[in-house]
Amino acid sequence: MSQTPPKPGINLEKLQELTDFKANPLKVTNVGSAISGAGSGDFHQYRKAKRRENARLAAMEREEEEKKELEAWERAREERKLEEQRATEKRAAKRKRQKEHQRMVKQAKKNTV
Repeated sequence: MSQTPPKPGINLEKLQELTDFKANPLKVTNVGSAISGAGSGDFHQYRKAKRRENARLAAMEREEEEKKELEAWERAREERKLEEQRATEKRAAKRKRQKEHQRMVKQAKKNTV
């Protein structure tokens, strides 16, 4: 039987390094023998791990909710800012019209006298 040549995109040395478990041992915690079964502390360890995971998930959800609230607040703030700017421009235009009207009235009085 002939061996197939390696494909050009595969690095065999890197593949061997990744699959060599002696060079890259996996970290395994709370290992018991297959014969021992569940010990008296296993439930407490499970409960603690579950509590930690639930706390982590709750923190992630809380951060996401805070992020959404902050984004909503920023959008509302921008809307309020634009509305205030429009109102300011409107009032400035009104003042300008009133001043122009007063000048015209004053000029008309001056021309008639």
